[in-house]
Amino acid sequence: VEADIVLHNETEDLALVKLRSEEQYQHIATLLPKDNGVQVMDESVAVGCSLGFPPLPTVGHITRLNIQIYSLPYHMSSAQIIYGNSGGAMFMANTGELIGIPSRGVVIGWGTPITHMGLFVPIERIYAWLEEEHYDFIYDETKTEKECLDLRRTEIEAKKKAQE
Repeated sequence: VEADIVLHNETEDLALVKLRSEEQYQHIATLLPKDNGVQVMDESVAVGCSLGFPPLPTVGHITRLNIQIYSLPYHMSSAQIIYGNSGGAMFMANTGELIGIPSRGVVIGWGTPITHMGLFVPIERIYAWLEEEHYDFIYDETKTEKECLDLRRTEIEAKKKAQE
């Protein structure tokens, strides 16, 4: 299935893609609710295309919360993450809820990856980014796509006028 990049933020290391398909998919990720948080030792499952292979799940535990890298918080899991997992998904093992997006691995020495120390963008940052970009209709059933995208367009136009 092909997709288009709808949003991208290099600083946040996040992108939102829209599938080019009319097909309705039964299985989509359920986001961890905003008021729930992960805790150290929660079991986690990372899914990604490790080293270019088709999606592979690996199981581990949340090992650290809110590690600051370039002033942005990341969580760490012992679920094995290596090149190719970035942009995949990190799930709660017991509920299957999305808790983040694998983003970085830890390397030592001459670039040797430590696969059981995988960093992921926590769901709180994803929620904040979607709200900031007015794409919160994706998870908030009280908002419509049209309403949010109209607000986004208005905000972008106002910023352009302010720069003139």
